Amino acid sequence: MQSSNNSTHCLTPKSYNNIVQCIINFEMPYTPNGTQLIMPNPTNGLILQYGDPSYYSFDGVNFVPFPRFYFALPSISRKSMLFKCNGYYRALLVIFRPGVISSTFKFPLSDCARSIIIDANCVLPKKTYDKIAAIIEYEASVKSKISQLLFWFQCIQNPDLNCSITIQAIDQIIASRGIISPSDLSQQLGLSLRTLERKFKYEQGVSPYTYSRLVKHHSILREIHTNSNIDWFDIVVRYKFHDRAHYINDFKKMTGLNSLLNNGYGLSLDKKTRIDFQ
Repeated sequence: MQSSNNSTHCLTPKSYNNIVQCIINFEMPYTPNGTQLIMPNPTNGLILQYGDPSYYSFDGVNFVPFPRFYFALPSISRKSMLFKCNGYYRALLVIFRPGVISSTFKFPLSDCARSIIIDANCVLPKKTYDKIAAIIEYEASVKSKISQLLFWFQCIQNPDLNCSITIQAIDQIIASRGIISPSDLSQQLGLSLRTLERKFKYEQGVSPYTYSRLVKHHSILREIHTNSNIDWFDIVVRYKFHDRAHYINDFKKMTGLNSLLNNGYGLSLDKKTRIDFQ
């Protein structure tokens, strides 16, 4: 990320309930050339803006006006994207437990496959949208905004989410670091492979295979960020690649990037909030 050094990332503790994983506050000035790399990612979030930048751009497509509250759905993205902003960016990022958005807010991600940016006003019930808007507008401090959001999400948490087949599948994919095959996954869940793929893709917008690849690559990224002495032979064996070239080629197909380490952009969002998705 190319921005000033006084940017702040205030992370809240994780795992409040079975919906919210964490809430992060972002406050930072962006120059007209400031950029953030957004990679395909197994987690999705709701961005709640309380600042007033002059413009936003995703891969050169400008949004004026940009939605005040929007879902960012990198799990359905087919390539990495560049986010650009001009102005002082202030926003709360609500990171959800992987897989719960469709069941919680009653809209399948398959309906959103044409864009990873979805105006919350178009998919949330008016009562829900107005409640979120009231919290963001009338709570004076960032701390109180986060506190009230957490209380509200605590009230709407759904005990039936753990019974969802797709969420059970996602939990197993993450537990296996993306290594489990769709056929093994369907057997463990007691479903036919076709039924699992149909239901998973309808709710999550991608196939179990694609989602597993996302989890696999982000598990490897987490190892890269936490271990300075990577044993690539070990990575290849554990994550079931043929060789290092197979890993690099699959990473390129998944993200559109030739090289993670030489792409020229910071990975602060992925590194601090997205890689740790368990």
